[in-house]
Amino acid sequence: MRETYHKNAHKIFGKYLMNARLSNFMTLRDVEDKIGISNSYLSQIERGLRKFPSIPMLKELGNVYKLSLSQLNKALEAAMEGIDDQDQLNGYLIPDHQYLVETFNELNLVNRKLLTDFLDLLVKHQLNNS
Repeated sequence: MRETYHKNAHKIFGKYLMNARLSNFMTLRDVEDKIGISNSYLSQIERGLRKFPSIPMLKELGNVYKLSLSQLNKALEAAMEGIDDQDQLNGYLIPDHQYLVETFNELNLVNRKLLTDFLDLLVKHQLNNS
C-alpha cells in the first residue's frame, strides 16, 4: 500500500464497505457472527474512523460480501485517489448487489429497518425449510 493517499480515503472506502455489507442485507452483527470482527470495529472502519483493514481481514470481508480481493483492491485504490463517486465504486460490486445498494439507499431509515427485518425472517424461513 502506498504511503500517501487522499485525506478522505478512509471514509470513502468505509462507505464502499458499508454498501457491500448492505447489498448483502447484512447487519454489523451478522458480519461479527460470520467472521468474528467486532461490530463496533467494523462500524468505525465504515465511518472512516479506523485505518484500512488488513489484507487477511479484506479477504474475510470479501468472502462474506461475495467480492473478490481484486474488486476490493480496485475500490481501495480509487478511494486512495480520492474518488468519492459511490456509483463508480459500487461498479466494483456484482450488478445485482449494485441494484440492491442503490435501491436500499433510497429508503428512509424506518423502511431500511423493515426491509432488513423482513430479509432476516425470509432467510430464517429458508434455512428452516432446507
